[in-house]
Amino acid sequence: MAQLPDIGDLVAGKYRLTAKLGEGGYGVVFKAYQETMGRDVALKMLRPEAAQHLSLIHISEPTRRRGIS
Repeated sequence: MAQLPDIGDLVAGKYRLTAKLGEGGYGVVFKAYQETMGRDVALKMLRPEAAQHLSLIHISEPTRRRGIS
């Protein structure tokens, strides 16, 4: 089964994970450095086991429009 990345990993070729900010039943929020833009961002990632139940997860419409999940 897939695993969440670790602090220090590069995600999607541009986000370097620097800290874990929080976690819940469905995912983890990381502080990351967006290397391509030179800024800190928050990156929310689903746990692999939660991704199996995507139809049960509600993503708000404003978030969906921005392409963030």
